[in-house]
Amino acid sequence: MYKQRFWMCHFNSPSMKRTILWSTGSAIAALKRYATMKKADFTFDPKNSTTVRYTNSGGKKAYKGSSKLKASQTYTPQFAAFTARMLPFLTDSKF
Repeated sequence: MYKQRFWMCHFNSPSMKRTILWSTGSAIAALKRYATMKKADFTFDPKNSTTVRYTNSGGKKAYKGSSKLKASQTYTPQFAAFTARMLPFLTDSKF
């Protein structure tokens, strides 16, 4: 079993959106180059934030999903194109 973490902002997502994929094939390692995040790679825009920070009734800082969270669940066309290019490798039993 293979696990790969990467950032959807590398695929033109409006939010940073950390993503984790699991696969039985090693071809998902192609996403490794999108796994690291440098400050220069993405400029945070509060208008696209998927979370809201608040202080709960116990006085502790907490987070909840914003109205943008549901829309961030959709894969971007750029990620779909990347996946389509990877399809032959994902279906090949050698990987």
